Amino acid sequence: MPLSCSDLSVMYNKRKALSGFSLSLEKGEIRALIGPNGSGKSTALHALAGLIRPAVGKASLDGVAVASMSRRMLAKKLAFLPQQPTAPDEMTVAQLVRQGRYPHVGLFRSYDSRDEEAIEWALDSTGLSDLADRSLRELSGGERQRAWISAALAQEAEILLLDEPTSFLDIGYQVEVLDLVHRLSREKGVTIVMAIHDINQAIAVSDRVSLLEKGQLRFDGAPRELAERNLIQEIFRVRGRFVQVAPNNPPHFDVELMRLHRQCLGLHKPEDDLRLGVIVQRIGEVRRPAVRDEGDEAVIFELARGDGEARLFEGAAVIGDRPILNDGVGAVGDELAPFRPERIVSVAASYRIIEAA
Repeated sequence: MPLSCSDLSVMYNKRKALSGFSLSLEKGEIRALIGPNGSGKSTALHALAGLIRPAVGKASLDGVAVASMSRRMLAKKLAFLPQQPTAPDEMTVAQLVRQGRYPHVGLFRSYDSRDEEAIEWALDSTGLSDLADRSLRELSGGERQRAWISAALAQEAEILLLDEPTSFLDIGYQVEVLDLVHRLSREKGVTIVMAIHDINQAIAVSDRVSLLEKGQLRFDGAPRELAERNLIQEIFRVRGRFVQVAPNNPPHFDVELMRLHRQCLGLHKPEDDLRLGVIVQRIGEVRRPAVRDEGDEAVIFELARGDGEARLFEGAAVIGDRPILNDGVGAVGDELAPFRPERIVSVAASYRIIEAA
């Protein structure tokens, strides 16, 4: 088995970022790491790549402890692509990809025919041969991400670790990158582990899914097995369900227009009240919107701070997890900052806006 780890635990100062994490991969497998922010996805990738030393446990590559391998030897077998890699904008695609040959060339040997063949193969595999002389500044987001993956492939590494490869990309470029990931696995036999936020993308492209929560592995198995459990709703605190869009397609998680707050789980309110509004509270990110549109859904909910004082506020439902509060009931939106609410007490009412302010 090309890459595995057993009982990995990672500490940041006194905080345990990863606890008892185990994973084993097969050649050519695509493994998706999913979980909320801060669940340990990036930490797991860094530990697998040997970039951080675990407090307990070890990662192994072909039976050899990753920690015992030199960086150059490891780079010949494993490539790691962080979330936002950087390079000079003036650098061309070909120049960037050539950097991937450094583990093989070193400081003193010149590039030979084998190196040139590896570079050509990497460019061709990522569909960038025609863009080789183009500067990074001229590339689209998807093309730039493909260029970085191409540089990783030029290492001739059999294992590719990707940290949020589709982040900050438009949906078209996301599909472009995920299609490349799938082709590399199926056509080239590259083993891929990627941390990814989008649950449906993870399910669509991966062979197995590892679900993390607060540094602990909550699920490890096939995407269809994950769909049969209630873990997504529980861990991400969302209301939704898996649906089968087409007979031969993987299941799709259909989320409702609401995000559950941990304090709301014990509320005994009508389902309709909870379903209408986004009821997440993030300290420091609350602001008043400039526009309210007709047809927007809204809720009135009660927010409380640490000393127990509570006030009612009006909130507009939005797609996403950033709450936006309109003028308050009993207090205006501008009073939220000094009030510093810490939790949601209850949902008082729900309604639909019929006339924009």
